[in-house]
Amino acid sequence: MMADLLIAYTQRVICQLAAEDARPIEAFSSKNGFLPTLDTVEQIPRLRLFQHYDPDIRVQQVQSTCMSTRSKHNFLKPSSINGWFEWAWKEKTYFLAREPGATVTFDIQVGPMGVVKLEYLRSKTFGLGIIRCWVGEDNGGGVEIDGYWGETLNIARTGYIVHGHAPGPARVTCKVMDKTNDPSGGHEFRIIALTSY
Repeated sequence: MMADLLIAYTQRVICQLAAEDARPIEAFSSKNGFLPTLDTVEQIPRLRLFQHYDPDIRVQQVQSTCMSTRSKHNFLKPSSINGWFEWAWKEKTYFLAREPGATVTFDIQVGPMGVVKLEYLRSKTFGLGIIRCWVGEDNGGGVEIDGYWGETLNIARTGYIVHGHAPGPARVTCKVMDKTNDPSGGHEFRIIALTSY
């Protein structure tokens, strides 16, 4: 279904460009007013994919924010830091901590979807441990994110911190845990980016 939608959208854009070259856009009117006119038709649908048509509903646009250790414009900058530091290997930069109890806090703007995600490194060989991240006050909740895995690849992964949070300013805090799944007992953790939408 998604492929059919993408094909239909691409064909629509190609036809529209070809038609504009052949003749200017003519006004469109619908008998009985059942179809939207050209002044209300948009390139991107104003409804979600599986939402029923309703002419009065406008879905709020997603406003995403991505702060990264590798960005020149939206650099990931902590508002509070204890035991974490900036670290780089060649062109790869991270916020890194090695000791249990180390905490880092970031101020973010949560978008209308209420989602906050953390991009981090996973590895079998780097001695990576587990962090717990939460939004707002520490009430013992949040999510645990494990940097260790059994795969031979050392790659960036994404973990959800929260879904359905109220839009607006918020604080995300991450803390290195005492426990670890790394066979050598490593606790190191490497943060790459923080995303919200």
